[in-house]
Amino acid sequence: MTNIKNYLKIIGREVKAAFTENKYIILIIAAIFIFTALIGFFFAANLQTLMNPVVQTFQQRISSGQVTLTTHSLYYNNVIATLTIYVGSLLMGVFGILAIIVNALLIGFYAAIYNAHNQIILYLLLILPHGIFEIPALVIASSGGFVMLAFIIKFLINLISPDYTYTEIFDPVYNQDKITLKETLKMSWRKNGKMFKQSIILLIVAVVLLMIAAFVEANITKPLAFTIFKYFFGSV
Repeated sequence: MTNIKNYLKIIGREVKAAFTENKYIILIIAAIFIFTALIGFFFAANLQTLMNPVVQTFQQRISSGQVTLTTHSLYYNNVIATLTIYVGSLLMGVFGILAIIVNALLIGFYAAIYNAHNQIILYLLLILPHGIFEIPALVIASSGGFVMLAFIIKFLINLISPDYTYTEIFDPVYNQDKITLKETLKMSWRKNGKMFKQSIILLIVAVVLLMIAAFVEANITKPLAFTIFKYFFGSV
């Protein structure tokens, strides 16, 4: 039992460090998401031509059975989307940010549609129960991709131009010409490996949040939303 508690403390400490040491990346991506969602809401009419193909593709996937409202199906599709965002952020960040923007625009765009039919409360009830897990998961996954990108860049820089202030991994007295590639790799990993670990931690947290979101969306969101809406506003 003591070992389990110690492991949990270590895990908690590592997760906390992954978030606190990369908080600015997370906050910037969250700000991009919120700002883009607001654009999708307030400029829905201007974005209709752009968003309609995306909406139609999603609806076709639902009607064809590619996406079903089951925990397994939703989780699978959410994980694929999250991994796409993570890898996209890793690839110079452009594709990850684009994926974040598309998701945010969709949320804002659908909100505008429901608002036009005076059902914005219903929309929020249909989004928030699982959205409080799913949306942070998307942001965290993208952040993890950027952290991994930063790790790769810094790791390679330290290979090209090693930082010999980390000489504790070498002999106290050394000849720079005799330092092997293996030692240089070890030095670069020792200096930057924490970022690799934190990137993986952020990805794992995102996947866990998506697991929760998929369960809530498949089993709780719609019954809860319609029950609350009918209680306060009558029929849908």
